[in-house]
Amino acid sequence: MVKKLFYMLGILSFFIILFKYEIHIYENLILFLERFLIFLFITILIIKIVKRKKIIYSDLWDFIFLFLFFVFYYNFNTYLLIEFYLLFTQFFLFINNLLSRFPSSKLNPATIISVIFLTIIGIGTLLLLLPGATHGGISFIDALFTATSATCVTGLIVKDTSSFFTTSGQIIILILIQLGGLGIITFSTFFAILFRGDISITERVVIKDYLGNITWKIEDILKNILVFTLIFEGLGTFFFWISWYRSGMKSAFYKAFFHSVSAFCNAGFSLFRDNLITFQRDIWINIVFIFLIISGGLGFLVIYDIVHFLSMRLKGKRARLSLHSKIVLLTTFLLIIFSFLLFALFSNQTSMVSLFHIISARTAGFNTINLSLLNTPSIFLLILLMIIGASPGSTGGGIKTSTFALIVLYLKGILMGKSKTEVFHRTIPHSIIEKAFVIVVFYIFTLVTSILLITWIERDINFLGLFFEVTSAIGTVGYSLGATLDLHFWGKLIIIINMIVGRVGPLTLVFALRKEEKDFYSYPEEKVFVG
Repeated sequence: MVKKLFYMLGILSFFIILFKYEIHIYENLILFLERFLIFLFITILIIKIVKRKKIIYSDLWDFIFLFLFFVFYYNFNTYLLIEFYLLFTQFFLFINNLLSRFPSSKLNPATIISVIFLTIIGIGTLLLLLPGATHGGISFIDALFTATSATCVTGLIVKDTSSFFTTSGQIIILILIQLGGLGIITFSTFFAILFRGDISITERVVIKDYLGNITWKIEDILKNILVFTLIFEGLGTFFFWISWYRSGMKSAFYKAFFHSVSAFCNAGFSLFRDNLITFQRDIWINIVFIFLIISGGLGFLVIYDIVHFLSMRLKGKRARLSLHSKIVLLTTFLLIIFSFLLFALFSNQTSMVSLFHIISARTAGFNTINLSLLNTPSIFLLILLMIIGASPGSTGGGIKTSTFALIVLYLKGILMGKSKTEVFHRTIPHSIIEKAFVIVVFYIFTLVTSILLITWIERDINFLGLFFEVTSAIGTVGYSLGATLDLHFWGKLIIIINMIVGRVGPLTLVFALRKEEKDFYSYPEEKVFVG
């Protein structure tokens, strides 16, 4: 009963925020609803404690927010603090409650992950359609495109983020970026641990599948993911703010926070009309962006592994990085070095411009030059980097660095006459190699099919522009040669589908749609000539 009442408070909070910022109604009614919300919140909290006859850990968070509400009542809009607190906690707990109700036999983790991402995109679309989110209104397909691009941390836009969307609309986009970057499942499971103290078996299966079959304790991983996020985004906000505040930029802190979240989540959304072309010669801003993009693109598991490794070494204990972390770090380093040299050679750009774009191309989508002015070899290099993408468990897309590395290692082994794939004195299981090839095949199949469809539909746009656009969408990068703005309804829909496939993963979608069938028999084998 109490849980349902708290859900009702979350719904009431949503409508109050909606009335206050989007659908303008009488101020007296809003004030009444806000006071009624606080009264209900305190009443339900008291009922919960009296019924339980004790105060538990999760109650402390409710008391903290009530305390902050009364302390800052006369100085800030503390009603909004309580409203957002109730809205987000109850929303994530509701999602988590849904997860716990689905036995693993009925819905596999891939299905749950896909449905949750689609739900968030749907909610984001409806919010962007509200009158207060834009200056002058937005069509359904453009709202869907923007919500998908933000949730899938892509960065492709059909409307300028800085001028077309209001502050409310920009905040909606920012929330979608954060949810899409870290994952709604990460947030919902974290709140379940925070308020309930534990998670169910089904929730563990889903989060394990989402993060990539981790072997560490899930609770520790989730807590560290949010801690790392706060640290990196906090540092990014501080460094951006220092630079932009000194230069006299308006709303420096807001823009610093927005770009820090967008960079760490590898989203590519910017509040500057020319993206980051203005900061092409600003070395400090370039370095901060590069730091955030690489950190977000490495993957939370790799960051956790590095921190754990360093902390153990500082304590004088033996420790080693996991094989996954070694492969990701080495592959990332080699990709940066070789692609930097090639891009600098092909494009004839400065070292900073070359470094920024080959790092941004794999995941983020920020640009400090006009990409449409690049020559063909430079564009094809960016396409290859977009296909490779970031690392597993990160905020980026693509086939992933580890997948690319395993295929290269496997081919190297074949050429050297080896039957096993070995790296760092370890043998990679054949099942993992098979999965890597399946990912690449499905990825290329989706890419080629999408290019065929979009070139048939958008006949007025040149092939290279569409090829680049589709690759950027499925790689969740956000780079564009300008074709996005000229797309019609069906062209935009193809890009939307590619962004979803790229973020959720082609293999995840296949697992979500497939029907489990057990093989009770097998046919005799026969060889077929290949090559």
